[in-house]
Amino acid sequence: MGSKDENVIRQYEPVSQKALPRSCPTPFAFGITVDKCVQLHGEASSAATQLRVLLTVLAFTFLNPHVYLDTMVLLGSLSTRYPADIRWAFALGACCASFAWFSLLGYGARVLLPVFKNPKTWRVLDGCMALFMFGLSLLLLLNPLKVA
Repeated sequence: MGSKDENVIRQYEPVSQKALPRSCPTPFAFGITVDKCVQLHGEASSAATQLRVLLTVLAFTFLNPHVYLDTMVLLGSLSTRYPADIRWAFALGACCASFAWFSLLGYGARVLLPVFKNPKTWRVLDGCMALFMFGLSLLLLLNPLKVA
């Protein structure tokens, strides 16, 4: 491989392997890699920066109200539809689906980075999400969930 190919591969190095320099705007900025940030800002990573990244991740995780709404309210209420002796299977399936979703989200963002540099792609994605949400709303209105 030539040096140009190695630079391209290095550019997409996972962020989780190194801490971002303090001057980078966010630890998980879309498309910003550690090497690119160090190159732009000239700072090396440190233990304080790693702690800052860890605290930011923990804050986004545990101070996010959707974590509690999705986990406790949504999944908790859906699990009541199953008999008590097999609820563990529902919980296991929910954990596996969550792990798969967030893994695909993280790695997919890196793979689709070149595609989403185009603003038209974002408009298409937003349109698809809007259609999905309206379709789901219509489905729930026409065929509501039955309460046991």
